[in-house]
Amino acid sequence: MPSGRQTTAVLFDLDDTLIDRAGGFARMCGHWYRTLPVAGRPPDEEQFVERMAAWDRDGLPKHEIYGNLLRWWPGCFASIDAAIDCHRTQLAPCTAFDPRTRALLLRLRREGFATAVLTNGTAASQRSKVQHWGLPDLVDAIVVSEEIGAAKPDPAIFRHALGAISADPTSTLFVGDRPVADVCGARRLGMLTAWIHHGRDWEITEPPPDYAISGAWEVGGLLGLSP
Repeated sequence: MPSGRQTTAVLFDLDDTLIDRAGGFARMCGHWYRTLPVAGRPPDEEQFVERMAAWDRDGLPKHEIYGNLLRWWPGCFASIDAAIDCHRTQLAPCTAFDPRTRALLLRLRREGFATAVLTNGTAASQRSKVQHWGLPDLVDAIVVSEEIGAAKPDPAIFRHALGAISADPTSTLFVGDRPVADVCGARRLGMLTAWIHHGRDWEITEPPPDYAISGAWEVGGLLGLSP
């Protein structure tokens, strides 16, 4: 940690920080390719999954993603709403939660760090994932943007999360994978930042994070916790 700064709290993003949401989405789409009605199905599974993942990475709203899907593969779902319902019920079990990350959260609790999950998204989708992986038993608070009425990088949602665990921003580390929503948003309130790079370079003009890491489990080392 930078000289003179003591960290007593850690805030975590959820998707592609604590859990593998991108991989889960791809696995869900692969399952759909193999199990939904074959009539009209795109001819190549890999291409299908990649195009769905690209729409998802681009941040398209669910109605737009599944509207695109139904135009590309008519009849795969009865309607856009039916596709969204399947997304909400099937995505969580398709995600992954690295055992090293679970061990980190347990270690932080034992060591007395205040912890919270701070995630953008709908309450139905995000609560489904945190419940599936038992995160309410591993952290002190769960903060979801839809429930707060503000989304990262809005300072309001960061302040809400800090208040939920009685943490001061100057003694808090924020861990996330999105440069603007996570790193820039947290830094504006004075938090230290750890960016999960997923093999990417820091390509925006904003100053880089305090730390670049390959996975949430590396946070223990940043905090000086012995293996």
